[in-house]
Amino acid sequence: MQAERWKQIEDVYQAALAQPAERRAAYLAQAYPDDPQLLARDRCIGGMVNGMATTKITITLPDHQLREIRKRVADQESPSVSGFIQQAVQRSLENASAFRAMVDEALQASGGALKPAERAWARRVLSPRKRGGKPRKAA
Repeated sequence: MQAERWKQIEDVYQAALAQPAERRAAYLAQAYPDDPQLLARDRCIGGMVNGMATTKITITLPDHQLREIRKRVADQESPSVSGFIQQAVQRSLENASAFRAMVDEALQASGGALKPAERAWARRVLSPRKRGGKPRKAA
């Protein structure tokens, strides 16, 4: 590989490291969309960046989920089992964040966060009734 190409890869690698961890994958996907050779190296660069900024853990999955993930990797829908898990976790975190923002917006539009008395009322109304207890009065 020519020195100029290595310099380009090094620049992309360093720029990816400078991104917040949660933005690195998106950055790499956008960094060189029109360069097939660099795109082919994306997995390698992404692996180096993520390898330096991640912690290796062990997870337990049901066999059927692992089979499905491996099938997707074999069909090249995902770069690896770890890559699939990373994408799934990232999507879950983004969805939770978006949901929280929607709830916060709805609360603000309806008068703000629940007050302690309102939370207590909701818990009382939504909690399952104890056996043998008196029926609740309709509001």
